[in-house]
Amino acid sequence: MDQLLFENITLEEREKKLYAIINENDSEWLLFDYQGNNQFDDWVIQGYEYHPETNTFSVSIREFYSGLDGKPVSPPTFLGG
Repeated sequence: MDQLLFENITLEEREKKLYAIINENDSEWLLFDYQGNNQFDDWVIQGYEYHPETNTFSVSIREFYSGLDGKPVSPPTFLGG
C-alpha cells in the first residue's frame, strides 16, 4: 500500500486504529478503527489523474463497509489524493 501513497504520507497503526500521517503539515487522518462497528469489505479504484508538472498521480479509492449485522454501510467512503 505504501507504493500508492505520496512520499510525504505514511501509514501508522496505533491503539487499534489505522492513520495516514501527512508529514509536511504534521496532520493525520483516521482511516480505520479496528474496534469500530463496521468491517471493511472491499475497495475499488474509482479514478485517477496524472499531474505532469509534478510527475505524480492522484488516485481516488472507494471503500465499502458493512455493519456488524452484515448489511452495507451507506454511503461508501472515498479516499482521494
